[in-house]
Amino acid sequence: MEVLVASPFGGLMKGYVDPAMKDAGFVRTRSWLWSMASPQGHAVFVEMRPNPLTPKFGFYVEWAPVPVVLMDYFGSGAQPGRSEIGWGLISTHLTPPADLAWEPSGMMPMWGFYPDRVDEYGLRLRDHFQGVAIPRWKRFLDLPTLAEEFYRRTDLEFFLTTRGYGEDFGKVILEVDDGDPQELEKLIDELIAAGGDRDLLEWLRRRLHARSVG
Repeated sequence: MEVLVASPFGGLMKGYVDPAMKDAGFVRTRSWLWSMASPQGHAVFVEMRPNPLTPKFGFYVEWAPVPVVLMDYFGSGAQPGRSEIGWGLISTHLTPPADLAWEPSGMMPMWGFYPDRVDEYGLRLRDHFQGVAIPRWKRFLDLPTLAEEFYRRTDLEFFLTTRGYGEDFGKVILEVDDGDPQELEKLIDELIAAGGDRDLLEWLRRRLHARSVG
């Protein structure tokens, strides 16, 4: 079911965000959720979530890199359902520059605009997406880049993670197709013993075992 949003936000999305995302190769799957996939099957999801306030209109920009392993698990029958930001290895918020922020000096990564200045804000927002945000998101379609940032956390926004997997669980996801089988098998056992997501972990174990017979 599509979510109805206030007209200023809808106008901003339709007039400026959606064209910029589509020009860059993203596909809008529903409401204000976009996705892009690499030839290898890795994906990035981006979602805009409205939070109307007075006198400004606030919204969040949440994004998530989804390696092909999780795309396969969630999208191809193991856990069927609509694509969600929650599929990501992590999900995090895009931080707005000061002139596009709800409260420039605040810690909350909320974007904000005055409803009577949609066009002025929209042009600046489009430029920021095209010049900064979209190229950055596309970097995370590359699995080595995603793995490096996941382990090292040099990208500041990885510290703003709202949902995601811990380092050991993430290691299994990132390396199940080419990592050391004995090390990964041990990690899977430890994660299950610690109460990790058994369905996903056993699915990953089967994927790991399939390497030896494939």
